[in-house]
Amino acid sequence: MKFKFMTRKAILVLALLAIVFSSCNRGYIVNTGIERGTLKLNLKYMVDDKAFQLDSLIYRNDGNETYSVTRLQYFISGVKLYKRDIELYTSNKVFYVDARNPLTSIITLDSVAAIAYDRMDFQIGVVDAKNYYGNIDNTPENNAMKWSSNAADGYAFIKLDGKYKDVGQTTPADYMIATGTAGYQSKVKLIHYISVPVRRTASINVVMNINNWFRGQYGYYHFILDGASTYNNPTLMNKIRWNGYDVFYIQD
Repeated sequence: MKFKFMTRKAILVLALLAIVFSSCNRGYIVNTGIERGTLKLNLKYMVDDKAFQLDSLIYRNDGNETYSVTRLQYFISGVKLYKRDIELYTSNKVFYVDARNPLTSIITLDSVAAIAYDRMDFQIGVVDAKNYYGNIDNTPENNAMKWSSNAADGYAFIKLDGKYKDVGQTTPADYMIATGTAGYQSKVKLIHYISVPVRRTASINVVMNINNWFRGQYGYYHFILDGASTYNNPTLMNKIRWNGYDVFYIQD
């Protein structure tokens, strides 16, 4: 029979599709016949191997520039969980995060199928389908992330501001890292074992290495050489966007 030639992956796909259906009004994938639980993402921050503190002019990027962070605000959206490359959970929510506000640093994913996953994806920013001003919750924090006076431009995806000094420079200068508008979201893929218990809550630490915003797939970012502001600069926003693919990891 032809079925004996099916790969193990194809059989797994058919089995999972038989128990998975999409819930249009709740914004996630609901698995019939499978118990569910909750997954909490605890957002943490490091600068390479150093603990992170706001307003501390002590960090150094790969361009040997010393810098601080006075503001770190961003969105996370499009959270997805996978098992063997099969998407089994999708959140329609957009989460606002402010490093100064610990209450925003816990992302709760409800009604997650209580199984073991091996990958989590999300975007730093607002997914294109929702990135129109007014499309997400009308809160002061979200509204303050408006990208421009044009509602179609949507929201700022990240605001990373602070001070920096180059070697030999005595007076710190300001920098402003910001990305926004369609196509400048950073798409994060984290390969890691994630187990969700039945009717209970699992927590994982998702860590941002802030120095990785200034290094990565698109090369190094130097405040002196590249510029102290990325706002509405497609070349610099693209560099930050690509570097953002690698800023997060899951802590063991």
